[in-house]
Amino acid sequence: MSSSLRPLQHASRTLKRRLNAPANSGSVSAFAGARRRYAAAAFARAPVVEEVHEEETRTRPYADEGFTTKYQRATPPAEAGARLATHLNETFKPLQFPPELAARMLTHVSHRDAVNGHNGRLAFLGRRITESYLLFWLHSLPPDLSERYDHDRTCARVLNTYTLGELVAPKWGISSRMRWSSPQVEVKEGEEPSNAAQVGLYKVGGMGVEAVMGGIYHQFGGSIAHRVFQTRLLPHLIQPKRPMGLPDTLVDAARESIQRMGGPQGPLIPSPMYTR
Repeated sequence: MSSSLRPLQHASRTLKRRLNAPANSGSVSAFAGARRRYAAAAFARAPVVEEVHEEETRTRPYADEGFTTKYQRATPPAEAGARLATHLNETFKPLQFPPELAARMLTHVSHRDAVNGHNGRLAFLGRRITESYLLFWLHSLPPDLSERYDHDRTCARVLNTYTLGELVAPKWGISSRMRWSSPQVEVKEGEEPSNAAQVGLYKVGGMGVEAVMGGIYHQFGGSIAHRVFQTRLLPHLIQPKRPMGLPDTLVDAARESIQRMGGPQGPLIPSPMYTR
């Protein structure tokens, strides 16, 4: 008799004996033990079947170039960083952004590459920087303007993340270049959904603006970050007769301040004459 059949036959004989035995508590427990041994012996002789899974696909779209439904990188991180740096270099001439910093500034925590770095900390820094610059500017205004407003409420209105995402991010060209994931709609890089407010694009774009400000402060210093705020960000917050942006009574003062810094395209790096 084959040795591999002995455990199975032994368990079978034991099970038959217990079935014919009078019912009592001892026989019930013995019956359960025999049943377990029989199942174990049968399992030991069962053939092993390897499970074959189909290739996993994802259901959440990602805002990255070359959208794909498979778990694979549509754009390598190094290539994405170089492409984003090229755009930022063009937008904020003559600043030169490292590709790693550019990728971090424009990568939201929802993106699949966020494990390699996202813009959460830079956005936090950028919020504090822009709030400080706006407060400095409000404090520098004549008393009849400066004392008319609650500065905290003015900052909350003017620098609201959604407001930055709607007014500033498209002007900087980062709304369509943010690397992020929307759970509701497929968003490809270079495109903006028609229901941007509902799917979170304004929130993500606003964080991108904050992260860019934080990255500029981190990489190039406070003087250049202040010039970016005055000449590249503040002009887009002038929205007369709209409930967002600067209050209408501050619009003229803002325009004068922007012109003193060279206008909306003023130099971001002070000239040698300026630094003397």
